[in-house]
Amino acid sequence: MSTFNASCPKVSVNLSGEHAESRSFSQRKAITRLAAAILVTLLTVLIAPTASRAQVLYGSLVGNVSDPKGSVIPGAKVEVTNVGTAETRTATTDDRGAYILNDLQVGVYKITVSRASFKTLLKEDLKIEANRTFRFDAQLEVGEVQETVVVTAGQEATLQTDRGDVNVTQSARQVNNLPLFGSVGRNYQSLVFLIPGTTRGTGGFFINGSGTEDNSAAGNPQRSMSFNVNGVSRLQNNTKIDGSSVIYPWLPANTVYVPPAEAIQEVNIVTNAFDAEQGLAGGAAINVTIKTGGNDFHGVGWGYDTNSRFQSRTFFQPTNQAKIPKNILAQFGYAVSGPIILPRFGEGGKSTWNGKNKLFFFTDLERTTQRNAAGTTRTIAPASLRPDANGNVSFAGTGATIFDPASNPDPRLRTPFPGNIIPASRIDIAALELIKRLPLPTGPGFTNNFASTGVASFNRTNIDTKINYVSNKLTMWGRYSRSPTLIIDPPIFGEIGGGALNGGQLGTAPGLINVVGVGGTYTFSPTVVLDGNIGYTRQRLGAEAFDVNTPFGLTVLKIPGTNGPDRLQGGYPFFNITGWNNLGNDNTGNPFLFRDNQYVAAANLSWVKGAHSFRFGADYLNPRINHFQPQGAAFQTVRGSFQFSGTATALEACNAANTGTDVCAKPGASQSVAAASAFNAWAAFLLGLPSGAGKADQLRNPNSVWWKQYALYARDHWQIGRKLTLTYGLRWEWFPVPRKDHTGINRFDPATGQVITGGLSGLPLNGGATSGPGLFLPRVGIAYRYNDKTVIRGGYGQSSDPRPFQDVRNAYPIVNIWSMASLSFNGLSGTSGFIPVTTLRQGLINTSTPPDLSKGTIPLPPNTGTTTFPKTPMRGRIHSFNFFIERQLPAKFAAQVGYVGTRAVGQMGFININASAPGTSDAGRPLIGFGINADINSIQPYATTTYDGLQALVTRRWASSLFGVAYTWSKTLNFADNDGGPRIQYLPAKQLNRGPASYDRTHNLQSYLVYDLPFGKGQRWAKEGLASKIFGGFQVSGVMSIMSGIPFYVVQNTAPALLARGSGQVPNQVNPTIRILGGIGTPTQRGAAGGPWFDNTVLGGPAIFGVTCTSNCSWALENGARFGSAGRNNLRGPGFFETDMSIYRTFSISEKVKFQLRAEALNATNHANFNLPDANVNSTTFGYITSTYGANQSRQWRFGARLSF
Repeated sequence: MSTFNASCPKVSVNLSGEHAESRSFSQRKAITRLAAAILVTLLTVLIAPTASRAQVLYGSLVGNVSDPKGSVIPGAKVEVTNVGTAETRTATTDDRGAYILNDLQVGVYKITVSRASFKTLLKEDLKIEANRTFRFDAQLEVGEVQETVVVTAGQEATLQTDRGDVNVTQSARQVNNLPLFGSVGRNYQSLVFLIPGTTRGTGGFFINGSGTEDNSAAGNPQRSMSFNVNGVSRLQNNTKIDGSSVIYPWLPANTVYVPPAEAIQEVNIVTNAFDAEQGLAGGAAINVTIKTGGNDFHGVGWGYDTNSRFQSRTFFQPTNQAKIPKNILAQFGYAVSGPIILPRFGEGGKSTWNGKNKLFFFTDLERTTQRNAAGTTRTIAPASLRPDANGNVSFAGTGATIFDPASNPDPRLRTPFPGNIIPASRIDIAALELIKRLPLPTGPGFTNNFASTGVASFNRTNIDTKINYVSNKLTMWGRYSRSPTLIIDPPIFGEIGGGALNGGQLGTAPGLINVVGVGGTYTFSPTVVLDGNIGYTRQRLGAEAFDVNTPFGLTVLKIPGTNGPDRLQGGYPFFNITGWNNLGNDNTGNPFLFRDNQYVAAANLSWVKGAHSFRFGADYLNPRINHFQPQGAAFQTVRGSFQFSGTATALEACNAANTGTDVCAKPGASQSVAAASAFNAWAAFLLGLPSGAGKADQLRNPNSVWWKQYALYARDHWQIGRKLTLTYGLRWEWFPVPRKDHTGINRFDPATGQVITGGLSGLPLNGGATSGPGLFLPRVGIAYRYNDKTVIRGGYGQSSDPRPFQDVRNAYPIVNIWSMASLSFNGLSGTSGFIPVTTLRQGLINTSTPPDLSKGTIPLPPNTGTTTFPKTPMRGRIHSFNFFIERQLPAKFAAQVGYVGTRAVGQMGFININASAPGTSDAGRPLIGFGINADINSIQPYATTTYDGLQALVTRRWASSLFGVAYTWSKTLNFADNDGGPRIQYLPAKQLNRGPASYDRTHNLQSYLVYDLPFGKGQRWAKEGLASKIFGGFQVSGVMSIMSGIPFYVVQNTAPALLARGSGQVPNQVNPTIRILGGIGTPTQRGAAGGPWFDNTVLGGPAIFGVTCTSNCSWALENGARFGSAGRNNLRGPGFFETDMSIYRTFSISEKVKFQLRAEALNATNHANFNLPDANVNSTTFGYITSTYGANQSRQWRFGARLSF
């Protein structure tokens, strides 16, 4: 037997599914029938109740066979065998000496190439990855077929030789051995940031500006991470597990399920020029492959402990806080795989049936628990502002004058309470009941006088079970994933709420996620293979306060109109008292209950014909959200809400020009009075006189939105010659008009001012809306192998903007958000803010007529906003293109560098179609003719997002070690970020919104390393003896991130003269060049060391730490009816640097049993990364950075152990 070395370049293949546009009802039926026919065919072939997985789950192998002179060898037999399962596939070379094998399961293969008159060639370590094409060219030696030549290709990095997409695969070794991060443990998604073109966003609701995790833990219990890829919206990423989409329907930047790291076999990520099979993605198409079993039993158990005892102090941690607040996170579990062994029944023979080479299993379980001490300082009324022994409340010593609203109906002529004391007889019973339950301050003074403490808990279990069946023609698999969660976030003030102590959803948040997938392939012949998949996802998530079972607003506080007949409307109403901490349940999205379903399917047919590898397929996606969560309000809650600004106990200034000298000349009237203070607000609360009141009602439960997406595609992978490969295809996508469970969508029609509900009053289910013919999306890629070490490739493709219409959930009339109208004295508009809208004794009164839900057409009431979409929904295209050169370098390095571009033409946004011009107020709204003076947000294309980037990737793989460096130099320009709307919504001023995206990072350098130290058995040094025992078995790994700062927008949040309804204001930028001063922290935080990040001098602005600017200022308030001159996102915040490192030590208990100790340091250098500065010119901290940024805001040690066999 002879051996020789050969390099075998490998190439990435990119495939996945789902996407669609719009069409008529009859066309929709036709497409439904077509999709059903494809699926029925698949079901019949597989003889199973459900279909199977798509090509995106598999890899392909291509190559050419030649003789020693380089001449082609037709008729050679190519046989590949999966080392783990013994599954075998064969192909025969054609007249060009070429072969193609598609639909190969992920794993390590043995390949043999044989032909009469030639020696058999054998390679035993060929790794096949999902959604990639690998090339193995074989040169046969003359001889007997019984003689074998063994190819030992080593560990050279392989090239992408046969595809034009941008395609990266992260192996199980990377996922399991690099230090992963996340707010509740190890999350494989943290490695997505290692991919060129990927940036961390600006989110981080739950973990203090981490830029990775969005939404509360209750709404996102998997702690899924969001990211932007190649400049487009984070909603344009599509993640699949084993080929089935797991996009979170309501929060599509997240995923429904995040499997444990130990369950993942590999992660394939495509970011540009997608194959025609891949849809519903304009940024990244990600497929996660769950491990499968094999002929040998394997198992692993692990445990990790992250304890605040081993955490360094954060940069802004107060000096008087001696310890880090307690945070204990534990993550532990197991995974087992192997052949399935079943008992035999009957007499004779073996007692068990062994599934070796046929039937395999994989199962894992991971438990995550977190207990953290939550709390901060709050502001509550001290004992001096609560009823004394006689029941009176004195405001002596506060510096505020409390005016009696009952002293004069004209708020300009009120007189103070005698002695500045509110008598007991005037204090409302609701205020008394709330104060009775409000704890006393823990510290002195009127502000920051209460230290809130408590313990929040997070509990989650992830379970995966996967079964695989293998035979000569049929392969099948099934997977079930389950994840129950229980999250508890205690209230700040106990019984009367005050908000969630940990900043999430108040109270208890139970959840249960189920994900099911079934798939398989059927081989008709070596050249014709059918595959497909069907998946189902079920989410049941919710959160409710501890008091939800009791209607406290009605029964204890005696406030009419609060709470409601539904249990979920129970609990304390929301009391917003200016200058003081909120009371009651202040979360406008609490409680909520989600019962969401998602159905996905794909069917594909592969046909190899000569130099062509054809593939045809269909995709189907059907998300269904079913919610209770009356959301979208500014302050209204389902329990009822009350605002106390203090104007009810303040004196209004008299303006003689507007109100007449007869009033202004009366005693007590004044043209210059003090504004309402926090003490006036507390007094208004005591009197039960709110300045605002309202409620959010959900008139139907559940509130549902269902939508479907269809796609068809055809693609050819054409090997034009031995060096040139062309991939071209066409994809059609269609997004029909969404619907509700029993009716059509409540769509506002701006042409009539009416809300149309399909399926009612004789209207068609689509309510007259049509979705058009769909989009035809061409895809093309080309790869040229210049030589064995160099590949030149490029690609172009179009995708539909996949942003769904899930936000129409909050549309009127199902969600009816109302507030009590403001009142004025004798019709004088200037007095309306000083007259209470109601009293707590009168309660909440909805003066408008409740909408009739049985009618198909109803008017949109005045003062009522809604969410809609156009009658003919438009959907933009995302153009992606790239050009790369890839080269295999000495010392087992491989490098690629190229240009990547994206044009999201008409990126979908939240567009206010009822915004008015500056100076016109409500009278200038386009829909004021219908009496509509509220914002109408339409989900529709807005403007083009552009991305241009240079991307480079250098990798090295040797032995079992890995190294990679990814660099991106790019620029993203857009008009609004992700699924949001622009700040300036007035359409003629649209161009003022253009600027760098808020997630744009000019420079982004990422690197990673997994390195086995060269000591111990089988290594270079210390191979034996005591030295081997001491120094052997060590591994180090790490991830380093260096990024430019992200841009920020200097705004002016207070601009009473702008009068451009629906738009926000920006100041004037006086100095064309704004100096970056580099200060960190305020004087309050850091004393003399604190300072502004940039030149924050504002003409006409507030005093900023005692300093005002009167000349040579860089900014100036815009006090007129026009938009300021400041550009969008034209300044940048601090850069980002973080290094996560780990060291592992492996002990060999036996040849097959290993025990490993792990120590990981997240943010190992304890480098503080800072958040963006306060960018509101009206703020007294304008220009100052007051917090840190990132998932790991100080060094945190994590310790773990791992036992494997």
